[in-house]
Amino acid sequence: MKPLLLVLFVLFGNSCNQEDNTSPTENPITEAVKNENGGTPPPTDQLLGPNEVLLKISILETTDQSKEICGLSKEFIFHVEVVEVIKTGGSVNKKFSKNEKMDVAFLFEPESLNANMTLEVKAKEGLCPDTSNSYFTIIEHRILE
Repeated sequence: MKPLLLVLFVLFGNSCNQEDNTSPTENPITEAVKNENGGTPPPTDQLLGPNEVLLKISILETTDQSKEICGLSKEFIFHVEVVEVIKTGGSVNKKFSKNEKMDVAFLFEPESLNANMTLEVKAKEGLCPDTSNSYFTIIEHRILE
């Protein structure tokens, strides 16, 4: 009797599963789609990992050389202004305010970014060596204006 109940339980438990009709290419987490400007667009409906944030930023200044953030030498540094905080993931230490200015590092060399451009970005927070401050690295971006 127990094996019969166990088999029925397994059959009814598996019959409630619905097949996912989306193809793997539609999943924004498994496939990074490049936009026409070379950046990877951050989907606003995706779940954020720990220490990640979605922001709308405006580029104030660009640089062609390495620069230091928190005593760490980084490439691809931009001075930006926060226009809007779209979404914040768990464990983000820094709380943003509108019009806040800061330096951010890009994980990769961004193509064709100039001053006065507006971007939607996904950034990951990193701690400085002294752990009292933090910095942000842009891991995905999309040019808005």
